[in-house]
Amino acid sequence: MEKQEQVKQELINDLFYELLLIKPITEIIDNLKNKKYRDTDVKYLSDKLKTYTQIAIDMQFMKYKIEEDIIGIMNNYNRERFLNYFNVLLTFFKNY
Repeated sequence: MEKQEQVKQELINDLFYELLLIKPITEIIDNLKNKKYRDTDVKYLSDKLKTYTQIAIDMQFMKYKIEEDIIGIMNNYNRERFLNYFNVLLTFFKNY
């Protein structure tokens, strides 16, 4: 019975991991690719990027605080920056 509970807990953990990290980052990437974000979304995306980056840092048991923001308008340059950073995070979380 203990083995079954362990498997059940692992499945629950995997589900939470998928729902809280993988899925939201994938949705952000899809929306960036489809140019669904506007200038007013830059702060939102920058905040999300800092949050997910901080989670990745914490998962590595490192002590570091993210301070940098991406500011400005949602032009091709910033869109590509966000895409690059979120893709790196997605790869990290999928391979963790």
